[in-house]
Amino acid sequence: MLLLRVLLSVALAGTSACVLEPLSLEGASCPCAPGWICDPATDTCVQGSLGRCSAEGSLTLTDLRTEWVTASQARLVWDAEGLEELFEYEVEIAASEEALLAGELLAVVTSHENPELARNRLLNANGGDPVVATTLTGLDPDTTYRARVVAEDTGGIFSCSPTVGLRTDPEPSRETPLTAETRDGARPRPTCVTYEDDPDGAASGDRYWQWVARCADTADGPLSVCVDPAEVAPTCWENIRIESLSYDFALSDGRFQGAFLELSVAIEGSEHGYWAQIGVSTVDEAGTGQAFYSRGGLTLAADGEYHRYQFPLREMGGPGGGLDAAALNRGLRSFRVGTEWETGAVIRIDDAAIRW
Repeated sequence: MLLLRVLLSVALAGTSACVLEPLSLEGASCPCAPGWICDPATDTCVQGSLGRCSAEGSLTLTDLRTEWVTASQARLVWDAEGLEELFEYEVEIAASEEALLAGELLAVVTSHENPELARNRLLNANGGDPVVATTLTGLDPDTTYRARVVAEDTGGIFSCSPTVGLRTDPEPSRETPLTAETRDGARPRPTCVTYEDDPDGAASGDRYWQWVARCADTADGPLSVCVDPAEVAPTCWENIRIESLSYDFALSDGRFQGAFLELSVAIEGSEHGYWAQIGVSTVDEAGTGQAFYSRGGLTLAADGEYHRYQFPLREMGGPGGGLDAAALNRGLRSFRVGTEWETGAVIRIDDAAIRW
């Protein structure tokens, strides 16, 4: 195998060594050193997946890292410069670094699966956050992967991030369903959220929650309502809440670290939820009210199909700090999903559960 050579010129004893820069293998004949791959079309060494990665692109992607993992999902974050020139992201996933660099991929995640990858900013009421994160789904439990982010600029040139390794958590052994097939006394908000019994509309089983968005144009701005408004607004923000739950937990701090909220959401007739929020509430410390915890900046795909979302409870924050085992063990009272919905959108929620 052709190896990178570092040329050393050593002077007489007592003098320092001179170290030259590593030799480039670009265009060298195959076989190639680690970090380079052989392009079969030219039988020469190139960097990246068959030369896709270029140093000439308008974007620079650095510090790719894993923010969190669950049993079958992982949140990747990275730093980026030149986002104004972004055309689209992709995420390449492989079983190892060698497979990733050789183009032997398990999956390529595009904006078809993760809509935010086609944008450089997440649109929201505050003006928009840069897209420097995405969630990988459909991973196998307790499995190692290698991934990298590939960015195509408006000139068609690809830039690649460094690779990152990740391991998913083992499959949870315990779970508490949240109004899966019975209402269990739950009350939905808005009040026009309905409890449907139709296996054709459910992610599994027969029953699910459904809400049809109605947005009124009011003097105070767009407002979600439960009747057809006189003046219609094109979109409005709403948190779909399932309240009055009564679920008790007794998780240790260690068990809590692997606990997550899971739910399936299907959205029809709306733009993707580019700045969505998922959250829960628990009994507060005084025992007389509720404490609310959530995490925003997520994306909900709106293609009419159910998508399963997992989110670690430890990543949810609140006014008094983050959610922890002590707060959860006081009792779970609600869960919610919110984003900017288009008037007439139909949203279905199913298979909600806390798993650990």
